Amino acid sequence: MGFRFTQDMVWGSQKGWQAFTWLDLERRFPETLFFRTTLSGEWTEGVKGYLYYLGFAVRQPLDPNRAIQYECVNSFHTGRSKS
Repeated sequence: MGFRFTQDMVWGSQKGWQAFTWLDLERRFPETLFFRTTLSGEWTEGVKGYLYYLGFAVRQPLDPNRAIQYECVNSFHTGRSKS
């Protein structure tokens, strides 16, 4: 089992400061299957709330040069509710 944490801070003249964060958890399964869970988020200066994603993927090799990936990705945005 492995994991990776990555964070990038970016400044651009159009959007200002942005922060991108990723956390990947990986595991090999029997029969050469590979599973990955990804949690990522994006913060942008001047935008209310936080955009984040939660995804699950399974890769199945077909031969040495090809594989197929089954994937489910969910996206969410925090913010104020309208009351």
